[in-house]
Amino acid sequence: MAENSSLNILEYKGYFTKIHYSAEGSILYGKIEEIPGLVSFESVSAKDIVQEFHNAVEDYIMAMEEVRNGE
Repeated sequence: MAENSSLNILEYKGYFTKIHYSAEGSILYGKIEEIPGLVSFESVSAKDIVQEFHNAVEDYIMAMEEVRNGE
């Protein structure tokens, strides 16, 4: 996993995200970049946002496998 904290960009299994902060909701959030559709994630904890991104990627990969298998 590559991390670039100055740009708030994370990479996992070839998928990328930019991490944003909402002062209004006091949350960190992002979406998987450059995929069809919207897969987003969020966390109130900076230490958990990486895991939430990983979970979103894993869920997306699993969903795409189900689509390919016609499930």
